[in-house]
Amino acid sequence: MNYSTFHDTIKIKAFTLLELLVVMVLTIIVTAIAFNAYLIMQQQYISFKSRQNKVLDFQFFNTVLAKDFQSEGLIKRDGQQVIFYQPVHNIIYDFDENKILRSQQTITKNKDTISFDHKGFKTYFQSDIVDKGLIDSMVLSIDFFGTSQQLIFKKKYSSEELIKGKEDEY
Repeated sequence: MNYSTFHDTIKIKAFTLLELLVVMVLTIIVTAIAFNAYLIMQQQYISFKSRQNKVLDFQFFNTVLAKDFQSEGLIKRDGQQVIFYQPVHNIIYDFDENKILRSQQTITKNKDTISFDHKGFKTYFQSDIVDKGLIDSMVLSIDFFGTSQQLIFKKKYSSEELIKGKEDEY
């Protein structure tokens, strides 16, 4: 038996080197596209989560400040601070440039920091602008996702609270 004729008759089915290279290149391209799609989805999720956290912070701040305005006690402004005098503890809002710090004067001294851009606030007592002293309403201007919004908070005092508040000023 001749070796050359035996070798010619047996054919082994296999891929050529060129076919393997084409498959590898296509696999790399598909993997790169899938990885880029994953990165884009991850960035969108992070952006969504950040936006959602800002909305929740805004809702929390709006709810808590409205609740503080409706609580029992006097509200006074002193410079960049708004102080809620309550029977159990006082609550102080300190308005800085980039954040608003809410602190409770209790044993544990709880503090909440609300970080969003505010463009200032005005306080009023019986429709007159007040920079120091008793207040019954506040208008807070904030920048919320590029739109300027005004939050308005009002307090209705009882006659007893008003008399006490005016006595404290003198």
